[in-house]
Amino acid sequence: MANVLEILSHLNLLITLSWLPYLLWSLAALMLLVFLVQSLRFIRRKILLARLSRHLYPFFTPNQINKAIASYVAARFKSTEDGEQVRQNLIRYFVEEVFNRKHFEFNYYMILSRPGMGKTSFFINLFWQYRYQLLKKDFKIKLVVLNHAAAFQTIEQCPQPDQTVLLLDGLDEVPEAIRDYRLYMDKLIWHTRNFARVLISCRTGFLPQEVERPKESKPISFVGEDSYQLMGKIYIDPFDETDVFTYLKKRLSLFEIKKRLKAQALHASMPYLFSRPLFLNYIGYILEKKEHQYTHINEVYTALFQKWIAAQPPRGSNPLEYRKRLHQLFVELAWDMYANWEEREGLWIPEQTLVVYQKNIGIEVEPWENSPLDVHPDGYFFFVHPSFVGYLVAWKSFFLQDSIPDIEFKGLSMAAICYHEFCWKAYENEFSQLRGYYRTLLNPEKRPLADIRPWELKDISRLYLYDYKGVDLRFLRGLKYLKGLYLYDAEYADLTPKLLEQLPHSDVYIYLVKDGETTVVEISSAPVALEVDGVRGVAYQWDPPRPLNLRLEPDPSKIFHARINGHRPSEAVLKLFNMDLKALPNETCKQIGDGSNAQGLTYQIYEQYAGFAELEVFNKMHIHLFPDGSKNILFCNTYTPTLLIQTLREIVERLVRIYGEDDYHQTEFNEDDEAQVEDGLWLGRKWAWGNTDSYAFPLHLYMDKPGNLNLTLFGVR
Repeated sequence: MANVLEILSHLNLLITLSWLPYLLWSLAALMLLVFLVQSLRFIRRKILLARLSRHLYPFFTPNQINKAIASYVAARFKSTEDGEQVRQNLIRYFVEEVFNRKHFEFNYYMILSRPGMGKTSFFINLFWQYRYQLLKKDFKIKLVVLNHAAAFQTIEQCPQPDQTVLLLDGLDEVPEAIRDYRLYMDKLIWHTRNFARVLISCRTGFLPQEVERPKESKPISFVGEDSYQLMGKIYIDPFDETDVFTYLKKRLSLFEIKKRLKAQALHASMPYLFSRPLFLNYIGYILEKKEHQYTHINEVYTALFQKWIAAQPPRGSNPLEYRKRLHQLFVELAWDMYANWEEREGLWIPEQTLVVYQKNIGIEVEPWENSPLDVHPDGYFFFVHPSFVGYLVAWKSFFLQDSIPDIEFKGLSMAAICYHEFCWKAYENEFSQLRGYYRTLLNPEKRPLADIRPWELKDISRLYLYDYKGVDLRFLRGLKYLKGLYLYDAEYADLTPKLLEQLPHSDVYIYLVKDGETTVVEISSAPVALEVDGVRGVAYQWDPPRPLNLRLEPDPSKIFHARINGHRPSEAVLKLFNMDLKALPNETCKQIGDGSNAQGLTYQIYEQYAGFAELEVFNKMHIHLFPDGSKNILFCNTYTPTLLIQTLREIVERLVRIYGEDDYHQTEFNEDDEAQVEDGLWLGRKWAWGNTDSYAFPLHLYMDKPGNLNLTLFGVR
């Protein structure tokens, strides 16, 4: 029996061994098939990338295209479905829904995001996936970088525009758009009006707030001189934890699992920094810093440049001096790009100019490896991302310049962000100890300055300072959205030229508060050309500040005649009032005196109490009756409405429906209006300078003291 079992065992072994060659051959064939498939996919990808490089020339280099595709993680945006916020794949949305002949919602779309969020990478990948998809396409596709000399020529030469989707990258980087975005958008819409679909990328905050309306889901309504266009508005959503993990798997191999974990921990502690693909792209460099904690964006850039500088083999006997000169070279190159941005129509520098800088600084760098600079096939150099230029320009502006050539860093949003952070870092001890309050665009609630966070500094809309004397206020220069500066225990004489020089722009009102009285000061300025080290910027020549008397702006004793070009003036605003204003003064009015205006014209003053409040708030009127029969009617209230803000919002909405935007291009009652009302003084709405056929009677609505509302209607007859 044992012999039989042994024989059977040998037979099984022989059978197994006889099948072994076939098994090995099968495995080898399978491996060969996988290898061939992968090879074919690799070859196809190389061929397609080569074609893509030709299609995107001269706007992108092959290196830029490869990086954008190799580490791309699907961009997403938030949409509402069944009442819930859902993150959708942005490429899939455009390919499957928008790039379809049956889609009729919008022909134009504005793609918005913060700097470094991957707008350009999204466009390259959208172009790649749509152009080379196997399914039948409804349209052709074209990608153009607006900040390039060949942009409009490429658009004009595009065949069959009505059959083409046009991707326009970098609206916020075009010098012409930075100077006057309305004029540029007029031109852009005119040249692209015949395309089937047009997508335009732009950073958030570049368009005026009343146009972008960042807190609303409404489309962007562009009204130009020669065009009107309604555009869909889509915000690229920041990376969440899943996106970050996916991106890190592409950037860091399995052998770098420790770095992956550190990067994820870094993202968890500072999601506002590392939700940007720009920084994740260099995560390997960033993690080489011993202490993996960053509190400011500029610290990330500093770490990157330190890594790049350290990667260059030092030449000469003094490595420290070499690295200082290399940093100086990067700064000067960025400054030169900024200086000649408009002339060159892009942030780049010719090779011969770069060589001149190398000779002047006394440094040689060849070849350019592990560097933030890239070279274009046409022979010029540029930084791999425009935000690197912004960081270096901000660094020189803060540390090496006494003043900023362009106090808003127009077009370089990252320069403004980094400059704010340099200000914060230099003055955070003084600033955090100031007694005062602040409001921001995103959070209009009035909060103590002691609670402020670094990233909130740039979004301050209203600032209230008690102990400001003796403090360096250079941080004010970076407050692009500052609308009101409140100085307590301050007088008109305290507005020194040194203080005015710190203001970011000419749209700031200064509120001087002393002994319970508030004086509003309007800052007037004129842009003047300024050149610092070759950078042509804009500075402001401040005129003497002028106290603003809301009761005299515009002058209620002046006769106003509607300009109607021969047409009967609109009387729509008169229908808002219960009383017949044209019939005033009547027998119920009481004459309380006479007055005279600056031209020496005498008028009669009547007083009228309304039986019930006009516009649900005004119950008292003064009528200025002029010899020609025209009247200026001044409304006021003797009590404060219970729901003051809600009442004002309703009044403003009614007036906007009749007049449209006011003289300062404002429309509905917004959060800044609420803040002013809460502070006890509201500049209100004024339709006095743009009087056209759309309305006949100029109007001024404001609040000069807490709860004290005023409305002046001019030229009623």
